[in-house]
Amino acid sequence: MYVLDMTERDGKLFIPEIDIFVNDPSFPLWAAIPPREAARIAIETAETLDIRLESYSLALLEEIHTYNKRWVVRALHRGEHLDDVDAALKS
Repeated sequence: MYVLDMTERDGKLFIPEIDIFVNDPSFPLWAAIPPREAARIAIETAETLDIRLESYSLALLEEIHTYNKRWVVRALHRGEHLDDVDAALKS
């Protein structure tokens, strides 16, 4: 969301100067949230992100996609997490 916020603000692709690692540092926070609430937050955030991406110009989406297609084709990123969820439910 931060990259999209800055991209929208600047009207061109914003590329952070340093990698922003989210998942590992966030894990203790997510683990403290009840599973159903975490799922609700994840779904709500995904829907918000999809709506925001729909409002971007085609040129800007193409620029973002060229740099990192996962930032535009959200199924690529979400699929990885859904695979993790499936594996956890099977164990």
